[in-house]
Parts: sequence; structure tokens; C-alpha cells
Amino acid sequence: MMRAHFAYLTYVLRHKWFVFCACRRLRVPLWRAVVHDWTKFLPSEWGPYVRTFYAPDGSKRYVESAEFATAWRHHQRRNPHHWQYWLITWDRGNTEPLRMPGTYAREMVADWMGAGRAITGKLDTPAWYFKNRTAIQLHPETRLQVQGILCSRELFETPLMDIEFLERLCVPVSPTAVTPPPDPVTAPAPPSPVRTSPSVPE
Repeated sequence: MMRAHFAYLTYVLRHKWFVFCACRRLRVPLWRAVVHDWTKFLPSEWGPYVRTFYAPDGSKRYVESAEFATAWRHHQRRNPHHWQYWLITWDRGNTEPLRMPGTYAREMVADWMGAGRAITGKLDTPAWYFKNRTAIQLHPETRLQVQGILCSRELFETPLMDIEFLERLCVPVSPTAVTPPPDPVTAPAPPSPVRTSPSVPE
């Protein structure tokens, strides 16, 4: 089982490094870049993540369980760079997204960028977002900010606006799934459409 722990540690450190680099490019405060995903090192998250994403021999797998669902929920609620952190469910039953402060919105995009590079080696965040956008619940103002970042030609070789243009022309777009996650194999592979339990540890 130690191989599984080592494999997960390697992934988390690689992910944190890529997120750190993305945070600096997106002007996320340094302290946020340093403490990003710190809760993954807590026992309540570490063990469930290891057992979900790695077999005892250290090979990758994904075995969803109630244990992981609880850990993933804890992770969302402890880390405001996840859009799920900003969802409110009213007593009447409907759920709606609250506006994310700009710092956390930028860190969220940095998280997606870091997950993509750590899992696939590619910076294809706009394509991943375009594929999963309907499952990501964001306040309208937050969505505008996020999409503005994803349209940057300075950050991405194929920005979001180019992907949307190709889609309107009926040109197939085949982004690499990094199912976010925000967090090994989401997330992502960044990561199937984004859902409550990611197929990658964001």
C-alpha cells in the first residue's frame, strides 16, 4: 500500500507545482498559491483519495465509494477555490450559485490549469471547460470572469472564443477530458463531465 501513497504524493506535489505556476500568471495572492489544496494532506482526505485513485501496487484506478464521497465533500467545503463551495441550497429545495470573489475565481482556473498539466501534460483548459461548462454551476458574474480568463491568447494556444467559433461552424472539438477538480486520474483523463464526485482529484 505504500506504493499507492507514494504515487498519490507524487501526483499531489506535481499538481500543486503546476497550480502555483498558474496562480502566479493569474495574479492570485502568493499565500493562496502556497496553501492551495492543503487539506488533501489531512487524514480525512488523504486516505480516501489514495484508496480511490490508486491500487495497492501504485497503479491508477478509480473506485468510487461512500468514503470518497465524504472526503470529496469535505474538500469542497474547506477550499473556496471550488465552485461547489459557493452553492447554497435553500429550504425550499432549489440550489443556486453565489458570486465567487475574484481571487478564488482566478485560483479555480489555476486549479483547472494545474490539473490538466499534471494529468495530461497539456494546457487545454478552455477545451475542458467548453465540454463541461453546463455542469459547472457559476454565478453569472463569476462565469463572465472565468470565461474572460479562458479567452486569453497570452495564456492559451486555443482560447475559449476560438473553440466556440469552431463549434458554431460545426467543426468537431475533441478536448482532453480532465474531470476537475477540481483534483489523479480532477480532476483532471481535470477529468467525463464535471459532477459531484470527480474522476480526478482536483
